[in-house]
Amino acid sequence: MNKIETAAIESIAKAIDSYRDELHGYHVEVKQLITRCECCRDEVKQLSVEMYGPPGKKEKHPGVLGMVHELWRTRRRMVRAMGAAWTLLAGLCTAAAAAYFRKN
Repeated sequence: MNKIETAAIESIAKAIDSYRDELHGYHVEVKQLITRCECCRDEVKQLSVEMYGPPGKKEKHPGVLGMVHELWRTRRRMVRAMGAAWTLLAGLCTAAAAAYFRKN
């Protein structure tokens, strides 16, 4: 082999080595990204379980949205109970006033 062929082979070998190193760097970055994505996927699953409750166990663990719905239902029940209490109070006051005015 002459000097030109040897120099060409060496430059090609250096280029191959640099490309291999660059490819290895990309491979390491891709593995890190995959690891981060798997961690994020686990976090998303955990958040969805916290928000909606575990699948198939809505009665025992309703999740945040289930608890909010329960609070709204309880609030509606309390508003109805307060309305009924005010109605009974008004009826009691009316009966007391009627009894007072009948005496006099």
